[in-house]
Amino acid sequence: MACSLSSEAFLVRKAQLVVYGHSHHHEVIPLDSFPGTLRPTNQMYINSGTWQPYYDLAINKPEEQKVIPYQVLTSLSFYKDDERQGRLFETWSGSFSD
Repeated sequence: MACSLSSEAFLVRKAQLVVYGHSHHHEVIPLDSFPGTLRPTNQMYINSGTWQPYYDLAINKPEEQKVIPYQVLTSLSFYKDDERQGRLFETWSGSFSD
């Protein structure tokens, strides 16, 4: 995870979302939750990853070192107030191969 948990916006609970990109894979990680407090009540780390070819080793007969290329794309959407029925964000990810 590339997120710094020592950033001031995270520590003072000002940031509800910590968003990064270009780390080669997407991820969504719950950071902290503060039940019963004012917003933000939950803090999340979101990384969009990057659009680039991935080359992963096939798990069958790894000693043969067969590499399979594919692409991954992730889309991030953020919403305000009741713009999307109260949702704060959405992430969508897809993969394809030639």
